[in-house]
Amino acid sequence: LFFFFFSSRRRHTRYISVTGVQTCALPICVYNFDLEKNEFKASAETYDAVICFYYLQRSLFPYIKKWLKKGGILMYQTFTVDNLKYQYRPRNPEHVLKENELLMSFIDFRIHFYRECVLNGETAVASIIAEKM
Repeated sequence: LFFFFFSSRRRHTRYISVTGVQTCALPICVYNFDLEKNEFKASAETYDAVICFYYLQRSLFPYIKKWLKKGGILMYQTFTVDNLKYQYRPRNPEHVLKENELLMSFIDFRIHFYRECVLNGETAVASIIAEKM
């Protein structure tokens, strides 16, 4: 069982909900939750994977750790503070990661991949693939 979350204001929502359903052999149900209002509840060790792109809500980090099954995989990529040099949005420093913040937030996981870089000379991101131990 997989849990995907991402900002509904970005192009990723349309891509997942349109092409994901058409091209994926697995059935996909799309639900809308306001995570900031705690509308989503999940039991501990529910998910095999949690995948997040371009959404940052630090208060969810402990829940992500709780939701993943032992051996479950986290894939996460979002903007870093360096992105403020390249793009107008997001502008709020609370909406971008500090240097090594993503890595340190999941340091108790087995880290399979981590990077902080600038993509295509225009988007600064941190990316992680990690396994819950």
